[in-house]
Order: sequence, then structure tokens, then C-alpha cells
Amino acid sequence: MGIRFSMKWLLAGMVYVAVAAAAFTQAERGWGDALWVISHLAICYAAGLAIYGAGERRARALGFLMGALALVITLEVSPDRVPVGRIVGALSPPPPKAFRVRDSGTVTIYQPKRASPELEVVRVRAANAVAVMLAGAAGSLVTALAYRNCQAPLRDS
Repeated sequence: MGIRFSMKWLLAGMVYVAVAAAAFTQAERGWGDALWVISHLAICYAAGLAIYGAGERRARALGFLMGALALVITLEVSPDRVPVGRIVGALSPPPPKAFRVRDSGTVTIYQPKRASPELEVVRVRAANAVAVMLAGAAGSLVTALAYRNCQAPLRDS
């Protein structure tokens, strides 16, 4: 059984990417919160599939649950050990430096407007939500491969 694509899942993926883009560019907490809501809904959907599904679908759902919940628990227990904040900091533009301009014998210091610290908080929250989805996707992929390996007939050496 391969991965099935449909227009509804393609549209759902596009909405997720649009919300993520808004969360990374806007300094409003609502976008990061929306990503977390989507992540929680995906975890609940995977839990439902793990309970009521069968075969490879169930294996993928269990893998998604294991990967996503492992990262959620790590974020809750030890957020400093998760590199998401450092990655966001590395990808963010550096703060602008002050420069001096001499004007009629006096020194005037101009400092460009710095990025809002609130924007950094929103970016880290959004990155954590995206990381949970990616961890779930990785878990789903690994368990699907394990499931297929277990279903393959044994070969005599």
C-alpha cells in the first residue's frame, strides 16, 4: 500500500504551509498557536487511526504518535535540550549594528529598529510546532518501513 494523495490532503498541506509562513513572518502569537492546534489535531487523528485502523495505516499512525509525542514530551521536560530555538536563532537575520554620523562637530548615534523579541518567541513556538509534525512524519516513515519489512516473506540464505 503506497501513500495515497488526494486533493483534500494537498489543500490541507497548502493551508499548513501558509499558516507556517505567516507564523514565521508575523509577530502575532495567534499564528504559532494555530500551528500548535493543527499539530494537536494531527496527533488526535493519528491516535484515532492507531485505535481503529489496521495494517500499514495503523503502523504509520503509531509511528506518527511515537515521533510527535516524544518531541512534545522533550519540549515540555527539557526545552533547552531541543535545538529548535538555536536553529531559529541561526536562521534569523542578525540584529542591526549602530552606526555613527558626525554632524557639525557633534556625534549623533543612530540605531536602526531592532527585531521584536516577541517575533523571536513566535518563531520559536512556530518552529516547535513544525518540528513536532516533522518528528511525527519521520516516525511514520520509520514504522511503515519496519511494517513492510516484517510483511515481506523470509528468504532462505
